[in-house]
Amino acid sequence: MQRAWRRVWGVPWPDLLMATVLVLAALTTTLLDTGALHPAAETVSMIVAASVVLRTRATAIMAFTASAGIVALAFLPGAETPLWAFAAALLVAFSVTDHLRGMRMWVCLGVLLTAEYVIQVRTSDSAVEVLLTPLILTGAPALAGWLLARSRRQTRQLRELTEQLAASRAEAANLAAEAERARLARDLHDVLGHTLSSIAVQAGAAGELLEPGHPAGAPIERVRVAAHDGLDEVRSALSHRPPTVGLERIPALVLESGAALDATGSAPAIEPAFSTAIFRIVQEALTNARRHAPGGAARVRLRFDADAIDVVVVNQLCDTPSRTASGTEESGDGARRREPPGHGLAGMRERASAYGGSLGVDRGETEWVVHARFPLDDEHARPNENTRAGEGPRPRRNGRAGRNTQGDGNTQGDGKFQGDRDIQGDGSLRLDAHTQATSAGPTP
Repeated sequence: MQRAWRRVWGVPWPDLLMATVLVLAALTTTLLDTGALHPAAETVSMIVAASVVLRTRATAIMAFTASAGIVALAFLPGAETPLWAFAAALLVAFSVTDHLRGMRMWVCLGVLLTAEYVIQVRTSDSAVEVLLTPLILTGAPALAGWLLARSRRQTRQLRELTEQLAASRAEAANLAAEAERARLARDLHDVLGHTLSSIAVQAGAAGELLEPGHPAGAPIERVRVAAHDGLDEVRSALSHRPPTVGLERIPALVLESGAALDATGSAPAIEPAFSTAIFRIVQEALTNARRHAPGGAARVRLRFDADAIDVVVVNQLCDTPSRTASGTEESGDGARRREPPGHGLAGMRERASAYGGSLGVDRGETEWVVHARFPLDDEHARPNENTRAGEGPRPRRNGRAGRNTQGDGNTQGDGKFQGDRDIQGDGSLRLDAHTQATSAGPTP
């Protein structure tokens, strides 16, 4: 827009303004000159003055046109050098060195200097004036134009160097950040991988030592499977592999957490990262419920509408110490003590915000509510790439062989919805009318 208003009929307005002023001055001066040859003098004067309009668009043509006009004025009857002609010569010399380079610049300067010598010889009787005036009229503005062009060129080069330096710094910072992330990823993989692998191995060994049907067998198996799943997710996150969990894993997560699932509607086929974000929010909310209100009943409500997905996690408060959203830990007698705030709520809010959603928490007298809402649009409603076309998701066994029993809530012991109405062929969770899954009890 700025470049548009600076041009009139495709010509920069300063050039048009200067040309207009010079044309008016040349026309007025020539008309008032009684010794000039009319209308030839007016025509040549207007051509010389109007050539200034080409100073930025066709500098060489301007220089040759002005020089030819000056020579023509020198041979007309009553020839003289008016003030507007000096101004035009100064402007032409300045423009030549400002906009031209190399041989073209020197040729144009030579032609202009020759024309000025011709008119000085025809209009002046002083040898000093004839010798020095063209040199001054051409040399001084030519030097000014050359200095201005060099300054502009140096400014442009400095700006380019500054941009290159900024890009180099940004690249160096990115490389340093990548190196730091790689180091942290290696450390996390070593620490978490070793710890989770040890837990899985020890839990598996403990399960083998127990007699079949032992009451501790189920909790130990859940520990082993959770360790294996956690190790897989750590490796997936650190290696930037596609997400492996999503909406279809929420029933298993709810069952493992000892909570209840109440879902309504038909789950859309959304992009894997979006599905994973919803899973992580439910996972974090249930983790907080177990951590801060152990033994309290929890319920997850999923509502799939045509324009939004609502996720509500409700858990009952209990008399055991629980941490509030402000980072204080409150016991049953009302005593509070300050604890370092965690990142759970902040992380859930960031995940919701990343997909255009919102997340709010409400602490009532008897329950804690986490509510996330995700508006749906074309950007998020993309096919799920984690499952093949025409195939359902491959369920993961979260219990021993033979322990999966069909329950009334359309779930098995591994937490997967079963039946045609629960899992679609594209891998998305389908809840046509109202599906409810409740575990047998809290996880020990």
